[in-house]
Parts: sequence; C-alpha cells; structure tokens
Amino acid sequence: MVSASKTPLIAAILCVAIRVAILGWTRQRLRVVGWAATAAVLAFPLLQQLKLSADTSSILNEAEAGYPAIVQPVMPIIRRFDLFSAVTDATLFGPGGWMSAEEFWRRSIGGLIPQPLLLAEKIGVGTMWSVEIRSASLGTANSEVSLAEGFIAEGYALNGYIGVVLGATFMAIAALLVSNLISSYRPFLASLGMLLVSYPVLFERGIIGTVEVLGKSVQVAALMWLIYMMVSSVSTARLRVQNSKQLALPTSTIRGKSKSD
Repeated sequence: MVSASKTPLIAAILCVAIRVAILGWTRQRLRVVGWAATAAVLAFPLLQQLKLSADTSSILNEAEAGYPAIVQPVMPIIRRFDLFSAVTDATLFGPGGWMSAEEFWRRSIGGLIPQPLLLAEKIGVGTMWSVEIRSASLGTANSEVSLAEGFIAEGYALNGYIGVVLGATFMAIAALLVSNLISSYRPFLASLGMLLVSYPVLFERGIIGTVEVLGKSVQVAALMWLIYMMVSSVSTARLRVQNSKQLALPTSTIRGKSKSD
C-alpha cells in the first residue's frame, strides 16, 4: 500500500461498504463512513509522498506553486485521477486510431485465456496503454508501468465518441451483472462478484481490461469454490459424527440401566 499500490486498501474499504449497504444504512454508520472518508482524504497526500523521491517531490512542489493556494492542498489527489490523465492521453493520440476491430477482438479473447495456455506472453491492457497511448503525450514509452485507461479514454482511442458510448453501455451492463453476482447465494458466483469489485475493474478499466480481469477472476473464484467445498465437506462430516454420538448416547445409557436392573 505504501510503496506500490493502494488497491488492497481500497478493496478492503469497498468490501466493508458493500457489507454495510447490505445490512442497511443508519445514522451511526453514515457518521463512521463520513469520518473514515475524511481521514482517507487527509492521509492520501502523506501516503503519496512516501512513494516519491526527494527530487520528484521538489519538482512537483515547484509545479504546484503555480496553482492557486486553495487548489494546492488537493493537487496530490488530482494528480492521482488516472482516468483524467487517460482522457488527456487519448485526446492527444486521436480518435479511432488505436487498433483495428480484429486486433481488439484478438486481445479481448486473449485476456480470457490463462497464461499457461497461450503461446505468447500475455501483456496487460494497462501496459499496452502505457506503451502505445501514453507515449503519444509523453514522447517516451515505459513498459514497466501499468496505467488505468477507463472506458471513456479507451472508447475514444478505439472509435471516437461512438467507442465511448459502446464502452459506457458495456460497463453499465457489467456493473449490473456484478451487483447480481455479489448478492448470489452460490459460492462461485459470489466469489466472482467480490473479486470483480476487489479488482478496481468497474472504476478504472474499459472493455479489454474488464474481460482481462474477468479471466483472472474466474480462475481464482474456481479455486475459492474448491476450497469452500473441501471445508464444507469436512464440516459436514464432523457434524454427522457429533450428531451420531449424541443420538447413540441415550440409547446406551438406557440399555446399561436395564441390564443392571
């Protein structure tokens, strides 16, 4: 969380928020969530500062000095709006020039296939965005950084404003499906829904990224389902043994008394 990614912390907070929403909102819970959100906003610049070197911090401080004083305290948060940066990248790259329809389907389907089954190395959409789109605005490509593209920037880079509409429609349907998965009583479906929320796919990915995360989540959800079945079978077996012992105890006691009489 401090040195690499805040996703684990955000995922935990989201899971708690979903749990509270299922139980129902009360004034006390709203008050707790409000204080927690305030603390998170205040702690954000401190966490971000720990990731930056002294030279980078000084450069950013000089850049922030050019903004109004009322905006400067929130600049660390504004800089972390990855989707705003992604839209800027897509605008500089131009509409509809990222990849062909054939390449789009090839990459999307490839995201569903596990890495061991692929003949070539799987490259995440975040890395592809960094190399192929962000390089248009920075002038250099960094293959070691995975960036969030979002459906707006992705759709614009793929097919202009029509791509944005298609991406928004896809993500709306995905959000409805995930909400139904979370409320499912089936372990596999519920695990799949929680994984899709824990990975920030609904908040910072587009079509390709959503399909890519779906492929990973299906594999993990299957593993969680197997673990659940193993634990459930062991628990059921122990419960049967305990019930059989409890049912056998009165019978043996009665028989013992009849023999002594």
